[in-house]
Amino acid sequence: MPLGICSSDLPNCPLASDIILYADDTVLYYSSKDLSDLQRHLNVDLKTVSEWFSRNLLTLNLPKCNYVIFGSPHKLKHIQETSIQVQGAVINTTESFQYLGVTLHQSMSWADHIDSVCKKFNQRIGLIRRVRNLHVLAFQARVTLYNTLILPLFDYGDLVCGDKNNLTIMSELQVLQNNAAKV
Repeated sequence: MPLGICSSDLPNCPLASDIILYADDTVLYYSSKDLSDLQRHLNVDLKTVSEWFSRNLLTLNLPKCNYVIFGSPHKLKHIQETSIQVQGAVINTTESFQYLGVTLHQSMSWADHIDSVCKKFNQRIGLIRRVRNLHVLAFQARVTLYNTLILPLFDYGDLVCGDKNNLTIMSELQVLQNNAAKV
């Protein structure tokens, strides 16, 4: 590490946004009811972060940069075009993104996350079924496969999206768990 570089001092930069750092992921988030205020602060903060990256000989991966505006579906319909930029490049907006394995949607719906979990589940359960049908592995080895491949899909992020009052989510997850029990 060259002299003067301190990768842990990014949160100490003067930002209007809050910042979350995890490994090589950096997330800025700012809350405002005024879209122009949000746009202004994010553009200034992105410039500050970009300058910090440059001073610390790091590269901002612009193709991976995007932003989401969170709100109710009704409020999101009335959002006008925004321009968030860094290093002269326009940052793309997206309806959802995955952060640490949890898919976050702009309307705070968990449908995209549940779809992602269902796809992973179906792929993994198919693998376990093929192994079971071949009788290659002992029962305990298949249980270990289930515990390592399937169970984490239900456990990871359940505190975030496991809303017991959301009947749609709970019924979809129950169907998956019932299918897993049949294996």
